Formats: sequence, structure tokens, C-alpha cells
Amino acid sequence: MKKSKLLVQTILMSLAVCVFWLAGCESTMVNGLDDGVLMDNSVTEMSSMKTIKMVPYKGNFSGSGGIDFTRDDCPFGSVAISGTGIGVTSHLGKVDVYFSHCSFFILDQNNPTYVDGYGITTAANGDQIFGTYYGHLTGPDEFVDVVTLTNGTGRFENISGSFTEYGKVAFTSETSFDYEIIIEGEISSVGSNK
Repeated sequence: MKKSKLLVQTILMSLAVCVFWLAGCESTMVNGLDDGVLMDNSVTEMSSMKTIKMVPYKGNFSGSGGIDFTRDDCPFGSVAISGTGIGVTSHLGKVDVYFSHCSFFILDQNNPTYVDGYGITTAANGDQIFGTYYGHLTGPDEFVDVVTLTNGTGRFENISGSFTEYGKVAFTSETSFDYEIIIEGEISSVGSNK
């Protein structure tokens, strides 16, 4: 008799646990209608997401630059350096370039870094690519910097990617220089930006 009473109590207890468990799960269960809505929403979200194809980006520039007394947003202990150049890159052809950054080296020759750089590359048809960069001198006449693309215009709207610039610099005076750069990296293909 005691065994059957114990068995009945165990069964009732198990049922109570199941009822509480189901009650707790009920609010998170998805019925057939909700399941269809979730599936439709997932398909819509997935179709709006696209795969961005990255392609190699290479080129070279040369030009000149110097201290830029018009830029006043550089960190303490650095000096603004700006310049222009011309070159050729994959996907743009012949280009004009503009760059500006804040160099610590001019005031402290033990600190070869430069920061807060931004650049504009303009193709012959006027389409542009915008990027930010930072870098450092790697020797008395060499430097390396890393560029991150932030946007563009025309067929380069919404472009993304990054590349490394390897350069040589020749100081033509205390405040100016000539430079040559080779670039290597990846950018999003034009078709995947839209």
C-alpha cells in the first residue's frame, strides 16, 4: 500500500513539474503562424544582406608635400603635413592624390610616427575614394602606412577595404619633400558596393 501511495505521489509530482515546465515554455513557443512570419522576416533580412567581393588593389604614386600651416587639428607635439601627387592604380587608372597627416617626427626625431591621416584619390572621370591612415618612418628615407577606405563617390560609393603603402621620401628642404609610394591591398569590387 505504501509503495502504491509513493508511486502515485511520484507520478503526481512529475505531472506537476511537467505542467510548470510547459507553462514556463509556453510564452516562448512558436506556433505555426509565428513560424511563417519568422521565416518570411529571415528571408527578407537575408536577401537585403549581400556578399561583398574583395579584389586586389595595387598602384603607385609620386609627388611632393610639406608642412601645412592651414591645418590646426593635430595633436600636441605633432605638425601637419600635406601634399599632392599623381599615379596609377588598378580599378581607377590614372589618379590625382591628396593627403594630410600629423607627424611627430618633425618636432621629435625619436618619434617616427604620424597619425590622423586622410587622403583622397581622384580618378580621371572625377570619381573619388576617401581613406584614413596612420604610419611611421622605417628609416631615414622610408616609411610604411596603413590606409582604411571609408567611402567614395560615383562608382566607388560605399567602397570598403584597406591597403599598405610602402614609400620613399627625399627631403628637399627643412619643410618640404618628394615621395614615391607603392600600394598593395584589397578593395570591394565595384559591383558589390551597390
